Amino acid sequence: MEIDEATTEVLVVGGGLAGLAAATTAARAGRRVLLLEARSEPGGRARTTESDGFLLNEGPHALYAGGEGLAVLRELGVEPKGTTPPTKGAMGLADGRLGLLPVGATSLARTDLVSFRAKVALGRQLAALPKLDPAPLVGVPVAEWLADLLPDRRSRDLAAGLLRVATYSNDPAHFDAGAALIQLQRALGEGLRYLYGGWVTLFRGLTEAAAAAGVRLVTS
Repeated sequence: MEIDEATTEVLVVGGGLAGLAAATTAARAGRRVLLLEARSEPGGRARTTESDGFLLNEGPHALYAGGEGLAVLRELGVEPKGTTPPTKGAMGLADGRLGLLPVGATSLARTDLVSFRAKVALGRQLAALPKLDPAPLVGVPVAEWLADLLPDRRSRDLAAGLLRVATYSNDPAHFDAGAALIQLQRALGEGLRYLYGGWVTLFRGLTEAAAAAGVRLVTS
């Protein structure tokens, strides 16, 4: 397609959450914005399908209450509704054996997935996590950080599992420990939300905000 430079000051490619937010922000600042989306509708991976009465997100999605994303959404007039997923009674599978997953002080004391000695070390490190400074860990791989932090292999596996859930990353040999720690601190601190109505509610709200701001959207 040809783009009329006389009527377009800002061109945004991709109508996912970031693209919609960027386009709306620019339009609210008085710019003439054109947003291009390859699919037939915006949303990117923020899609939700319904099957037999169940709403299924396209891929794993959770909105972190302490993250920058929620602040941007609120600034654009989108207030996500959701709840914290329950973790009580969660189970873990280790070496073919199912046991109580240690996600808090009580479950850590009761679980038989790790030894008593490992419980002490794991509990000490988990308690210290909220106050750790991520800066010294920037550039350090997660695998190296966990090896220094926890000598017990099973404890490292459990910690790596928490990090995978919190970051959606499964590359501990390369993933930055500083970034991982920040995300884990958010998960253990203000927590996260699973959204009522699915992730699609975010893109619907942002699409309405973009239209209200005067963003011109071209799909397909």
